[in-house]
Amino acid sequence: KAHPWLLPSDGDWQQIRARCDYLRHDVLTNVGNAVAWWLARHPDDVEKACEIAPALDCLARVRTPLTWEECVTGLLATMFPDTSDTAARATFATYFAQNVEDWKRDELAIRIRQLEGLSASRSASRNGDGPRSL
Repeated sequence: KAHPWLLPSDGDWQQIRARCDYLRHDVLTNVGNAVAWWLARHPDDVEKACEIAPALDCLARVRTPLTWEECVTGLLATMFPDTSDTAARATFATYFAQNVEDWKRDELAIRIRQLEGLSASRSASRNGDGPRSL
């Protein structure tokens, strides 16, 4: 537990929160804004901005929420790191899309199938009466 004298005062917390909000909502929305922000503070050091641009890009990506496509692609890449195992990946993606449909998210299921290059139609073996029991 931190000692009270190590913690910022209430006014300091408000300043910290305001600075974090500014960075999150204005500066780190993309790498271009982040580099422009850095250059505004270091106008004569363009070469250094080029050197640190990858780090600023990394920070901007951490701040930016993933799209659903990136989430699905990341899930499938994690589940199937061997890129030659396309049949298993397709089977998993098909079942995943079917489960999404079970929760009445048909459009999202179609988009998952499209993302993986699968048929956009639901498997005939499922009846779509809600989530399956486990």
